[in-house]
Amino acid sequence: MDLDKWFTANRNTYPSDRAALQVAQLRGAVLDLAVDSGAFDALGVTLGVGVSLEMLKISKRNGLEVVQAGVTHLSIRDETFDTVVSSFIVCFVNNVAAALSESKRVLRERGKLMLGEIPRDPSGYGLRGEG
Repeated sequence: MDLDKWFTANRNTYPSDRAALQVAQLRGAVLDLAVDSGAFDALGVTLGVGVSLEMLKISKRNGLEVVQAGVTHLSIRDETFDTVVSSFIVCFVNNVAAALSESKRVLRERGKLMLGEIPRDPSGYGLRGEG
């Protein structure tokens, strides 16, 4: 699985996710699971988590605080975030239940979980791997 290559080749697959986040007007502490280049940082994301070291480096250069971690085992305290956003975790993670459970765990009471998804394999890649 080469996520860096996929995200670079498919940058135009998520403009609707970005638009949805703009409408949502994110407030408070916002966690982006599976961060890429930090494209959503300007929308209010305060921390990005991802497995791709290359994408995390780009996000950090773009001013986003980042942590390298899988979405099924977050090293983040319980009830830390007001909102958890994620584009594409369901189609890239083998253990979706664990990823969603971790998202719930790090959300504060009455927090929001926002998921944006694409078809599992839009570009011919078999991209299920982590978790």
